[in-house]
Amino acid sequence: MKSFQMQLADIPAVQRSIPSALTRPIMLASPHSGRAYPTSFVEQSRLNHATLRRSEDFCIDLLFDFAPSIGIPIICAEFPRCYVDVNRGADELDPILFLQKEHTKATPISRRVANGLGVIPRVVGAGVEIYGEKLTLAEGRARLDQFHQPYHSAVKALAEQVSATFKTSLFIDCHSMPDSAAGRKLPAGKTTDIVIGDLHGQACAPRVTQAAVITLREMGYSVSRNDPYAGGYTTQTYGRPAMGRHCLQLEINRRLYMDERRLKLTASFDTLQRDMRRFVEHMANVMEEMNRADPTAIAAE
Repeated sequence: MKSFQMQLADIPAVQRSIPSALTRPIMLASPHSGRAYPTSFVEQSRLNHATLRRSEDFCIDLLFDFAPSIGIPIICAEFPRCYVDVNRGADELDPILFLQKEHTKATPISRRVANGLGVIPRVVGAGVEIYGEKLTLAEGRARLDQFHQPYHSAVKALAEQVSATFKTSLFIDCHSMPDSAAGRKLPAGKTTDIVIGDLHGQACAPRVTQAAVITLREMGYSVSRNDPYAGGYTTQTYGRPAMGRHCLQLEINRRLYMDERRLKLTASFDTLQRDMRRFVEHMANVMEEMNRADPTAIAAE
C-alpha cells in the first residue's frame, strides 16, 4: 500500500468510519497506520521515505476496515507515527530532540522517551535517528496542536458516545509489531502471533482480557498477555473498568500478513482479516453479555 507525501496543511488528523447507528458495545482505533507524510518532514529527515515507513503499523486500518459494516466504529490517524505518536502523552517530549529544555522541568523522563520514542519520536526502528539537527519546541507544540489534540478529541468523543449508549463497552486499540520484537524472550525460531495488553489488569476486567486471549488461541494463534507490550497512553487514558469502560491493546505480528522487508501485503492478509472480523464480533458478543449482566458485579472484579 503506497503512502503519500502531502503539504502539511492538507493532512487531516483523523479519519472516522462510524456506522449510522452504534449497535455494538465496542469501538476500534488504529493510531499508527497513518501514511500521509508531510513533504516538509520527509525533506527535514536524514532518512529516506522507505526507512521512515518502517515505523508504521502497516495497513492495520485496512485490516479492520470491516468494522462499520458490523455496527462498530473505527478511528484512524492519517499522519505517520514517526511524525507524532498519539499513543504517547502530549507531555512526553524528548529533551535530547529539542533545543529548549524548559519542558522537562515538571515531567520525569520515561524509559520510552529516553529511548527516543516520545510523542515526537527521535528514532525509528532499532534506534535509527530521524533528524540531523534538533527541533524547536515551537515546532513540536505545533505538531501536537495540529494532530495529537484533534485525534484524542475525536477518540474521547466517540468513547463517550459508546459509553453513553451502553453500560459496559470495550475499546480495542489496534497495532502491529515487528516479527523480531514478537520473538523477544522466546526460544530461537519462535515468535508470538498476537499480544493482548491490558496494563496488567488496570485497563480491562480480567474476564474480558481472558475472553480475548482464549478466542484468539482457539483460532490457532500463539498469544501472550502484556509481554512485550502491556499498553500505552491510550489504554492508560481510556481504560476505566470500574466505570464499565474496558480497553485492550492488540498487537499483531506483521509476519502474519505482510512482507516486512518489501512493505507489501501478502496473500495471508485476507485470512487474517476474516479471523479479525470473527474476533471482533466475538468480543462484541462478550460485551453484550456483560451488558445484560449486573454491571456492579463487573466493576467489582
